[in-house]
Amino acid sequence: ALNPVLMERLAGLMPVPVRSSAVRGLPPLAKEPALMAVMGLYAVRGRANNAPGATGAQGPRRLGKVIAGL
Repeated sequence: ALNPVLMERLAGLMPVPVRSSAVRGLPPLAKEPALMAVMGLYAVRGRANNAPGATGAQGPRRLGKVIAGL
């Protein structure tokens, strides 16, 4: 969203509309911190928080370390 050239090129390649996350109320610079929070929540709940199809991992995994009391 911060790179108009990249957004335009992606829009030309994708079969669906390409829009900034700001359209849904999430500022582009807040995406990474928001996703880290979601990954942390999943880890705390014992859920897988990776994307095997995107990373090439063998299957779902819980990434990160949960340390009680911190």
